[in-house]
Amino acid sequence: MSNGSNQVYLVTGSNSGNSQNYLKKAILLIERIKNTKILTTSSIYQSKSYGQIKQRDFLNQAIHIETKLTPYELLEEVLSIENDLGRIRKERWGPRTIDIDIIFYGDEKISTPNLTIPHYDWKNRDFFVAGLKEIRCPYIEGNGLSLKNVKKLV
Repeated sequence: MSNGSNQVYLVTGSNSGNSQNYLKKAILLIERIKNTKILTTSSIYQSKSYGQIKQRDFLNQAIHIETKLTPYELLEEVLSIENDLGRIRKERWGPRTIDIDIIFYGDEKISTPNLTIPHYDWKNRDFFVAGLKEIRCPYIEGNGLSLKNVKKLV
């Protein structure tokens, strides 16, 4: 991809149905986003659910992409992928077929009702940090999390 591209880090998550299959389908659909290229993906990590709702463990994966889309265009694309993969938004932090979070978009700092970059709580979520560390995301170096709440799946 030529100049004008942005380095972006996403994290996908799933804990409904065949979670590994949903993560694979998300990758295939992200690869189809116009003016966007996947550079690398992390292993899949298993983590306890986040929040107060009792539910099964999540599978998560970090993805490094390069895109010419704006942050808002990318948000539209990932929301469309979530919709295509059956994401239903009933309750905050509830079970889901797929969740795609934009964690970092270059050095951008955005704070709107629909989009916050960097992700507002990335430092406190071991399942974000584990995958991002693996793919050498430059924004997380030196983070002191123990990563005790995640398990790398082989």
